Amino acid sequence: MNSALVNCRLAVIFCLFFSLFSSQLSATPYIYAKAQQLTISNAQQAARVVKGRYGGKVLKVQRTKVNGKPGYKVKILKSNGHVVSVKVDAKSGKVSG
Repeated sequence: MNSALVNCRLAVIFCLFFSLFSSQLSATPYIYAKAQQLTISNAQQAARVVKGRYGGKVLKVQRTKVNGKPGYKVKILKSNGHVVSVKVDAKSGKVSG
């Protein structure tokens, strides 16, 4: 076989492989961004979720980590006078504590 023909075939194979591989790389940031979308995206939403569940008055909301993930710590004053502190997982919206 002619070496120029072999080089040409290798170049075509390389180009095809690279084009397939690079299209998957360009999709990766989109997939990663989709996975990072949060259910609770700010302190007001976290306060609203907790107030809807427990009632009372929201005293303080601060950003924190919940099981290593983004979240909020919400402190409320319930109608019976008890102060309750709960955590809200920003990704799932799950309230715990």
